[in-house]
Amino acid sequence: MFMSRTKDLALLTRGSMTAAIVCLGAQLIGASLGADSEHAEEAEIGVYPIRLTADGAADPRLAGFAPVLDVGHWHHDMPGLASGAKVLASSGGCSRQIIQYGEFVYGFQCHPEFTRESVTSMIGNLVGELAASCGRPYVQDAAEILGHAFESMNAVVGEAKWARCLSSGTRWGSRSGWRCRPVSGAR
Repeated sequence: MFMSRTKDLALLTRGSMTAAIVCLGAQLIGASLGADSEHAEEAEIGVYPIRLTADGAADPRLAGFAPVLDVGHWHHDMPGLASGAKVLASSGGCSRQIIQYGEFVYGFQCHPEFTRESVTSMIGNLVGELAASCGRPYVQDAAEILGHAFESMNAVVGEAKWARCLSSGTRWGSRSGWRCRPVSGAR
């Protein structure tokens, strides 16, 4: 079953609907195209800046992104870099934060959709992982993570548009404009 779903992910890169896929989904897209995920240079847990690469700054779909943008992170790995993929953003601890796979598929290792509520839940559920990672260069403690202004981060990346789509089982975008569209089988 995993292989058939992985092949389905690869089909996304041949479609005409823009898909923004986050975290493990970004790693699975890379894997579906033959590039397994890898360990990031450093674990990242908290809110840290990403920086657009030259390709990211030139991408019209990222036109609303600042060259340096604070976003959420909770990962130790990063997506594989498949043939033809472009790295659009990186960070101090992870060289592959946003990757474009094909014309319409964007893999986000970072989490611009984090909200105070979602992070509070993650901290509660993953307290052991957070404690074991503390002291690493790009790992913040719970108080520091919760001290960030998630609303500002969400507003910068258009939370009202694409982040709501991600959390509601829809995709954001089309050839003619960015908007939520139902994903097949989503409720």
